[in-house]
Amino acid sequence: MVEKRKLSEILVRLENPAYDAAEARSAEIVERAQLNEAIKVIEELEGVVAHMAIAKRFSRTLKPSENPNNANLRRRMNPSLRGLTEDEHKRRTLLMALGNIKKNIINEISSLHQIVMDIEATKTEG
Repeated sequence: MVEKRKLSEILVRLENPAYDAAEARSAEIVERAQLNEAIKVIEELEGVVAHMAIAKRFSRTLKPSENPNNANLRRRMNPSLRGLTEDEHKRRTLLMALGNIKKNIINEISSLHQIVMDIEATKTEG
């Protein structure tokens, strides 16, 4: 019977101390960036929004998705917001907006890896 192996098991990785050092530096920088203040602030705000009291002007019974005058709103509404009361809708949209900002920051941070690797390769002779 033929033994099946993964490509990563077959390939031989040549020693490359400069590459290994660049990988380590890149990982350290990305980790530091992920712990940055912007993400901490967004996570703090997510906690505030999740537990805050919402003003009484946002109804606890009316549902924007069920208002016959909001047909256009219903068509454009995110499916996860349908059926929510005004106060629940407001909380969820705030959390979604914060989540989008955090996701964008994290995506930008992940691109740091490639940039740091390019910086390290630029500094390396050979």
